[in-house]
Formats: sequence, C-alpha cells, structure tokens
Amino acid sequence: MNGRRCEPLSAPVDGSRLGRDRTPPFPAARLTGSVPSGQLATAAAPALRAMPGYDTITNELPALSFACDPTACRFHEFAREGVDGVLRYGLTAFGVIALDHLVKWLVVTYMTIGQQITVIPGVIGLASIRNRGAAFGMLQGQRGFFILITTAVLIGILLYMRKTYREKKILSYGLAIIWGGAFGNFIDRVVTGEVVDMFQFYFIDFPIFNVADTCLWIGIGFVMLDAWKESRAQRASETSHET
Repeated sequence: MNGRRCEPLSAPVDGSRLGRDRTPPFPAARLTGSVPSGQLATAAAPALRAMPGYDTITNELPALSFACDPTACRFHEFAREGVDGVLRYGLTAFGVIALDHLVKWLVVTYMTIGQQITVIPGVIGLASIRNRGAAFGMLQGQRGFFILITTAVLIGILLYMRKTYREKKILSYGLAIIWGGAFGNFIDRVVTGEVVDMFQFYFIDFPIFNVADTCLWIGIGFVMLDAWKESRAQRASETSHET
C-alpha cells in the first residue's frame, strides 16, 4: 500500500456501469439510497479497486448512490400492478366459477331432476331443474346463439378490463364477477347443452336460477355503484369549479 487516501466521490456513481460498461440486463426499478462502506467482496474487488475514490488503506469505498433509468421504474410499477390485477380479479372470477359448479355438482349428485327441497318455508327452496335457455330460463333452446353471444361478451369484458383494472377497482370487481358468472353457465352450455338451476322463490313468481345468475346481478350492482360514484364525483367537481 502507498499510504495515500483518495477523496470521496462528490457525485453519485451510475450503478449500471459498475464492473461493466453497459445497462444492467434487468433494470426492474429505480434504486435510490446508498450502499454503506464495508469490506469489498473478493469477486468484485478487481473492478472496484480501479474506481476513483477507492481507499487503498482500508480497502473500502465511500457510500455509493445508485440510480437506474426512471423509465425502468415506471415499467416495474406498471408490470407489478398488472400482475396484482390479474391475480386479484382473476381469483375473483375463478371463485365465482368454482362456487357455481360446486353447487351444481351437489344438485346433480344428490337430487333427481324435478325434485324440490324446502329451505325456508314460504320463502326459498331448492329445485333440480335443467335450463336450455338464458339466465332465469329465458329464450329456451338457443344453444348456439348463446354460446356465440357469451363468447363475445367474455372477450369484450377482458378487453375493457385492461383499461379499468388499475384505477377503477369497484368496476373491475363487478366485471370480474360478471365474467365468472357468464363463464360458469358458458361451460354448461358447451359441455352438456343445458344449465343446472336450483334456487326457487316461493313468495313471488320468479324463474328458477343458479349461483352464476346471482353473480351476474351482483356484478351488475357493482357496475351501477361505480357509475353512481363517478357521477357523484363529477357533479362535485363541477360544483367546485362554479364556486
């Protein structure tokens, strides 16, 4: 050692040029902060000893500040939100499909066609029915038509959710629930040509329906709630501008 001490760096060092003169292969995020001085790793020592500011007495570097391209930071956030959205709303839709087909399996397995079981007298019960139409028994015998329409609706919801899932959570949850309900009945129509219905109201004249039908209306409720909140926020904004 020559006993000479070098002055610490006065400006941040570009972390992408440490040991190699090129951008890191995966700049996943913007790294801000500092790396405390410490003993250098043996593998990195040759490259780091050549850097200005290296202390030949203590074999240490001053604190280094790393900064990657801000574009990489935005890309990282975009990708992370995308993965989170797919998991969140994908699991919601999958949960609807799983619950719908679990109940249908129980009805098909443990009830005969046409059998009825009273759950709450005068209010609601179970009835094992096969429906060849749309939700709530409408438009019977139109299997090909409903498969085509449902396919278009499922694709349309997915395309629209690409624009909404980051900022409009209520709307996106509603669309995910609708998607799960539509796909649940879609599976029945493709595989067997008929949908298993089971819930029956006694106090009103209402078609027999299933879990998927219920989720369709729940999802529509979420969509209407989002539209109401959007309209309310817009009116509040207009009022504030007028004042």
